[in-house]
Amino acid sequence: MNRLLYAILIMGLLLVGGCGNDEVDRQLDLADSLLDNHPDSALEVIERLDESLLSSRKQRARYGLLRHAALTKIGHEPAADSLLKEAISYYGDDTDPSREKLLTHFFYASVLDIIDDDANALEQYEIAIKTGEELNEYLYTGYSYSNMASMYEEDWIGEEEMKYAEKALEKIRLTNDTTRIIDMLIQYGAVLMHNEKHAEADQIFHEGLQLFDSHLDSALLKRILLFKAYYLASDFKYKEAIEFYLLANSKFPGAFDASDHGMMAEVLIWSGKIEEANKHRDIMKSLMVDMADSMHWYQLGWSLTKHTGKYAQNADLIDSALYSYDKMERQIIKQSLLHKEKYKLTTDKELITQINQQNETIIRWFIIAVLLAAMLLFFGGRRIWIKYRRKLSEQSARIKAQNSSLEKYKEELSEKVSTITILEESREQAENKFKDYSIKSEKEIGKLRKSLLKTFHSYNSLADEILQQDLRKVSKSLREDYTKQRDNIAEEYRSKKTLQRLIQEIDSKMENLYSTICGEISIDDKETRILIYTISGFNYKSVGYLLDQNPKTISSTRSRLINRILRLESPNKELYRRYLLFYVNLKDEESS
Repeated sequence: MNRLLYAILIMGLLLVGGCGNDEVDRQLDLADSLLDNHPDSALEVIERLDESLLSSRKQRARYGLLRHAALTKIGHEPAADSLLKEAISYYGDDTDPSREKLLTHFFYASVLDIIDDDANALEQYEIAIKTGEELNEYLYTGYSYSNMASMYEEDWIGEEEMKYAEKALEKIRLTNDTTRIIDMLIQYGAVLMHNEKHAEADQIFHEGLQLFDSHLDSALLKRILLFKAYYLASDFKYKEAIEFYLLANSKFPGAFDASDHGMMAEVLIWSGKIEEANKHRDIMKSLMVDMADSMHWYQLGWSLTKHTGKYAQNADLIDSALYSYDKMERQIIKQSLLHKEKYKLTTDKELITQINQQNETIIRWFIIAVLLAAMLLFFGGRRIWIKYRRKLSEQSARIKAQNSSLEKYKEELSEKVSTITILEESREQAENKFKDYSIKSEKEIGKLRKSLLKTFHSYNSLADEILQQDLRKVSKSLREDYTKQRDNIAEEYRSKKTLQRLIQEIDSKMENLYSTICGEISIDDKETRILIYTISGFNYKSVGYLLDQNPKTISSTRSRLINRILRLESPNKELYRRYLLFYVNLKDEESS
């Protein structure tokens, strides 16, 4: 009878356990089905699951994977070891393709990308892509290609960036999801613009506008309009660009962030509408959230002063911005040192307070001991009195020793405080002297630099004037001779011998500027000649004549080249800023 009851009980437990496992699998399947389009709902389903019911390793791995994926999709970035670890262990070495294996490698690659482990991140994306191809799964395969393109963008590898962005768009098109296709079109268009493929980018944005429907997310329309406006501005079509900016602003009032207002101000500056540009720059200032916005704001101020011809104010604005940043950095260091000293003094003060409290306790016990001894002595306990008198003398000696140590410590502490005060005063005096010397030296260096540049360009100034002269303004009797003279000058400056001489003069007078640039970036023959002629003092019209190119094309190419050099993260950035940012852009304005 007992055996029969045990058998029935065991069968019941197995039945209940099996039902529990089936329910866990159903909930995990439900969360997986909601993950791609409704990750918040998927997270709710997962969080309702009781983790104690996850009886198998597969269930635990799938639970951690789906929870990590849902958190990532709603904007959180959980650490790999906390949730994804079990999935990496279970699905990572699995040779059979599955959706779980694909998601594991994709989200693990995202985590590696965040911590800048680029080599392993690319390897995990490749495995995810291979798994997706075997499963004919297009969504996460496309996202893998897109994330790889973003990684190559950060490393300025344009060809790889465009290749993977194009593959991402190709895969997302196969999902037939209009919202995702539009979003990927925007990303691909941005990649093309980043690599100066403006015509192709315009076609991509136009396709996105055609696909847009009123039921889709309006934020997508805003992004398309802003990218379209930026493309038109880059192609010097300022009027059309402003129309797109105004359309985006009217459709989404209050939705512009600091960067949107900054780009709109930039287009208005390019089209000569300085007052309206100032308005949007002021709005941008109230919306700035990070250092990138701040530097863009300073750059707009620089552009405004450049268009108004206030060159000295232009240079002071940038120098003051950079000096303010250095000063702020020095202030932070100073405050940090003072905080450390303050913390040390506070710690010493607490230690002294603790010692005083101990002394007070000892004194109290000493008084009690004296009273007890007096009472014992009063009642005739001489033997007890002799015994405790010895202890009292020992305690008294210890108290004297502690008091002596305390006095010495107080003296040392007082000397340290006075030393810190003297050091603070000396440091402030040194900083003041350093500021005075810096200001004087900057002025002297500025004067010397201007004198050196004037001397350098005086030799080429006559040739520059002849090359950019309009022949219609030359009298007919002199036109033929003038044309020959100009052709002779052009032939001389086009020769390799003259180019080599200009390079030597640039390096000797401008701290090896040309050789330093060529050592850090790769530029073609056209860009090389534009750079040499520009630094040598030639107007963009003269450069256009020397290269037989449209002056506007020369101006556009030169601006992109200089901006590319100035954006380099290089120890020679200050050298480039000194001769390119200050002088070359100044020459542009004088020429116009």
